[in-house]
Parts: sequence; C-alpha cells; structure tokens
Amino acid sequence: MRNMVQNIRTFAAAATLAFGMAGLASGATVDVSRVNGKWTGATAEGAGSNVTGQNTNRISWGQARSRNGQSGYGFVGSAVGVFETGKEFQIGTFTHYNRPITTGTSITGANLGLAVSIVLGSLNQAIIASFNFVHNETPNQGTNGVCADGGRPGVGRNANGCADRVTILDNSASQVPFELDGVLYVLEITGFITNGQAFSEFWTRENAENSAILLARFREVGRTTSSGGGGGGGGGTPSPVPLPGAAWLILSALAAMVMVGRKRQAA
Repeated sequence: MRNMVQNIRTFAAAATLAFGMAGLASGATVDVSRVNGKWTGATAEGAGSNVTGQNTNRISWGQARSRNGQSGYGFVGSAVGVFETGKEFQIGTFTHYNRPITTGTSITGANLGLAVSIVLGSLNQAIIASFNFVHNETPNQGTNGVCADGGRPGVGRNANGCADRVTILDNSASQVPFELDGVLYVLEITGFITNGQAFSEFWTRENAENSAILLARFREVGRTTSSGGGGGGGGGTPSPVPLPGAAWLILSALAAMVMVGRKRQAA
C-alpha cells in the first residue's frame, strides 16, 4: 500500500508537470512580418503650432527658436518575428525631437496609426490600430524652480531646461480584434524602454533627440462563439478548451493504479 501511494504521488507530480508543459506548448503565437506607422493627426495648442508631416512617420510642430527647427515625433517599426500572445515584444522605436519652440505653439497630443502585417496560416492579414500619445510641453524653467518631474532645472534630464513628458493612452477598447484559433486579440502598446528599463511615461530632454523602444503585446479580449442551433438568437456558447492528450494519459494511469490497489486489498 505504501508503495502504491508513493507511485501515485510520483504520477501526480508528473501530471502537474505535464499540465504546465502543455499550457506552455499550447500558447498561441503571432507571426509578424512587417510594421508600418504614420502620424495621422495632432491636437494643436494654438494657431501658431504649424503642424506638418501628417500621414507620414514624422510629425512636426511649433515656431522654432533655434536653427534645429521644430519639435516633432518620429516612429520606425521594427517588430519582425514570431511572438507569443500576452507577452510583450518590441514593436518599434519612438523618437521625440524636443526643440525649443515659442510658448503656445506646441501640441497636446498626436495619433499614431499602425498597420501590422501578420501571417495566419497561409493568409496574410493586416491589423490596423490607432494610439493616442499625450504631450505635455512643460515650462523650461519650471514652476517655483521645480520641474514637472520633481527635479530642478539644470540637473540630469533637466540639464537643458525642464524635460517634457509623453504618455500613451490605453486605446485597446477601441481596437478591432482579430481571430486566431477561436480567440479574439487586440494589439496594445504597453510602455517605453529607455536605458534598458520599462516605463509607462517618457520624460524627454530639452533640445535633444530622445528615443525609446515601444513595447506592445497581443492581448486576449474574448472568444468566438459557435453558430449554435435553434431559432433565434445568434451565437452560442464559447468553444470548450480541450484537455491536452498527455494529461488524459496520466489521469488514466492514475485511475488504473487506484483500481489495482483496491483489487490487492480485496484479495
């Protein structure tokens, strides 16, 4: 009996491992072949913002106060490869060309449209998504000698004047999902990577080109439903998730061991 219990424990441990490995193996993957991005619009702070470059990968604005020209945003897509759903990957590089401009001629936000080419089986499909970047053009001298990030002018990232801030709104609710193996996903941008660290916002040095890697992921938002029978209502119940074959084999072995133990006790 003691040997039987030990064997059951061994098989139970194997079952747990098999379930874990099956879960890893069954994770969906998305094959990305290309990423293109265009700035589709911006919200001007004033009449003199002079926004240019819309529908290109670099948008500019502001009345320049130096030979370096206007401030602007740039984007270059870089994600090519196979990525697991739910996990972050690098989708491209965002750059803020932070230049000295006249007060009141900045923007308060800009829209980045992405066209992501993915391969689903033998078919190529384009995912279209739009993301809102919020821009905070901070006073270069700060307020009462303190910059918007809590630092002081002339120190660190505020060395050339107080750093500006860029954030990304969560637009996942407005994205059109795509289907993969009966599961619906949307593309979302989750943050920035600078100097090897991930951030939800990007503080950019004045009078400099500030670049950060954009992180993204394919997030599950639902499951398709069967067409269902009967009259009426459209839809049905979500497709069940099948138990991995390896798990069924291990559970069957456990059941068989229990039955053998009972027969031995009865003999």
